[in-house]
Amino acid sequence: LPSKLGGSGHYDPDLYPVDTTLDSVLAKTGDVGGSEYLTSTVFVGDQFAESLYTGKYITLNQFAGKSGMDVSSLLRDACIYFEGDSNAYTVPQSMAMMKPRRVVIILGSNNTDGSMACENFIQSFRQDIKAITAAYPYCDVIVASVPPVDGSQKKAAETQQRIDQFNQALAVMCSEDGYKFLNVAEDLKGRDGYAETSYLGDSGFSNAGANVVLN
Repeated sequence: LPSKLGGSGHYDPDLYPVDTTLDSVLAKTGDVGGSEYLTSTVFVGDQFAESLYTGKYITLNQFAGKSGMDVSSLLRDACIYFEGDSNAYTVPQSMAMMKPRRVVIILGSNNTDGSMACENFIQSFRQDIKAITAAYPYCDVIVASVPPVDGSQKKAAETQQRIDQFNQALAVMCSEDGYKFLNVAEDLKGRDGYAETSYLGDSGFSNAGANVVLN
């Protein structure tokens, strides 16, 4: 990947485009169900998914995950508790108990440091989804794109290029495996291809960013 960056700290927003002609890529529509659609949806994942809950856009019954979660830890991290039960559950185990109509997965931001190759990232993501659908096969799966980063952060060019590569591959994976891909990253980006800083909070989405995602 670094050899494709084209110079020191250079980011090419056109290097890894998401193929929007894939049947997995969700097209923009009007309101398809309002509050009923949202209340029957569970958001799974890392600090970005968590920020939807901490920002009071969704309830605790609509969130499963934790800050810092990555594609490798989702299967093994028992971090979810239910009232009246002292046991801790993994995300897949919790889906069998929560029984959502659909699951939106927001995951991958903690795998963008260059330690995981794209093919390994996709392989782990596939395992995560298979575990979720095995635990509760009646839910639809929507994979949200990995959110972009602030262009002023350290190694932003390398990180954003890697995010674009991951997102391109996630859309293909969804097409191959029969899931839907929510390309929300494009709505979170500015003209330079990095995140609009107003959409990012201290950890996850800001209020403005959360509104973009949910809309």
